[in-house]
Amino acid sequence: MRWLYVYLICLLFERSGKNERGATVVEYGILASIIAIAAIAVIILIGDWVASAFQGASNAFDAGQ
Repeated sequence: MRWLYVYLICLLFERSGKNERGATVVEYGILASIIAIAAIAVIILIGDWVASAFQGASNAFDAGQ
């Protein structure tokens, strides 16, 4: 009978000891990494276009003055 008591106590502490925070942190870390990589890719892809657009606007202001 004592083994049943020990077994039930072990099950109780085993269930309360399960912590999924580590898995959640890893999932959020992976998600943040994917978003960062996507943002870097978009900046690289449209960076020249944005720079030329700002350069064109700057030239237009300079020509107007």
